[in-house]
Amino acid sequence: MKDWYEDLSDEGDDYPLDEYEMAANPNDFNVLTITNFIDRGVVKIPNFQRNYVWDINRASRLIESLLIGLPVPQIFFYEDAKNSYLVIDGQQRLMTIYYYIKGRFPREEKRVELRKIFSEKGTLPNNIMADDEYFRKFNLRLPAPVPNQKNKFSGKNYETLVDYKLSFDLRTIRSIIVKPVIKNEESEDSAIFELFNRLNTGGVNLGDQEIRASIYHSDFMMLLNKLNNLSGWRNIIGTEIDIHMRDIEILLRCFSFLFEKDSYTKSVKRFLNNFAKKSKKLKKERLEYLENLFIKFDNYLSELDGELFRTKTGRFGTLLFENIFYYSLEEAIKNEDLNIKKFTAQQILTLKNDAAYSTLLSGPSSNTEATKERYELAKKILGL
Repeated sequence: MKDWYEDLSDEGDDYPLDEYEMAANPNDFNVLTITNFIDRGVVKIPNFQRNYVWDINRASRLIESLLIGLPVPQIFFYEDAKNSYLVIDGQQRLMTIYYYIKGRFPREEKRVELRKIFSEKGTLPNNIMADDEYFRKFNLRLPAPVPNQKNKFSGKNYETLVDYKLSFDLRTIRSIIVKPVIKNEESEDSAIFELFNRLNTGGVNLGDQEIRASIYHSDFMMLLNKLNNLSGWRNIIGTEIDIHMRDIEILLRCFSFLFEKDSYTKSVKRFLNNFAKKSKKLKKERLEYLENLFIKFDNYLSELDGELFRTKTGRFGTLLFENIFYYSLEEAIKNEDLNIKKFTAQQILTLKNDAAYSTLLSGPSSNTEATKERYELAKKILGL
């Protein structure tokens, strides 16, 4: 599949972990304790992490490993407060254990909905766990160890383990709890982000926005998800929703510069994280205003040819779009009204094809001075 997004990841834009002193302490939680932690909301599965994806065969093999005493991969937690642990790596293993003890296995077609319920409630209510529309019985499905000989655990659920039940309850899983030695709000946030980035090993690496949406989940992040589906925006970004949320990251970037442009300093990743965190405090009325403002902007986007924002290689020109977004909404934000500025296709083309502007687009996208120069030049070319 063709990648439709510009690569704006500048070299050296990651957080160096030596900025923070971290402590990593091993703990051996048994499976009953882990289940209790999830029920009580002590262990949190970050919002927007991937849904539960294991099938019954893979889940059964994990449970079998625990039953016969084989070691299983360790789990990483981030201690974000007292008695509060954020899962960095190991969600699939944790939820498999949880589901097995509950005796319920999630139906594949209901997993997106279950993830939403878990996000909203912090756990899965008993009435949902008991609902056969969401779950079926979790009976182990295991291959025979040798031909014509049944696996002694195949077909067993938690309640029918009999003599093996107690040893399963007490089976421990090595858990690594990571936390900063010195509490500093900004460095702590970036440490969580980088830990997710480096330690999460589930199948495909998480994208920056997937991690960001997990850590800074808010009504504003939910609004970005909603805006991401509007027709005008999809007209220029492309109809296919990006699985790694890079389209949503572009929207976050645009709003971040709209509100915080003058305070921008490299890196972009840190800048977006800081704004995402601040946005958690946005009031309902402000969110409603931003939604209405973007809808007005989206109607304007519907009038434009999506190719205006494509580079010569066919990728979406994030920086160009960011400048148009900013200067379309700048006055409306200052005046707190919905009177956006509409640029003609010819104005956008003139900006896009300007030699000096194109040079800035091809340079380091996170450089502070280059970013400032890009905005100033765009303003001049657009005749503002």
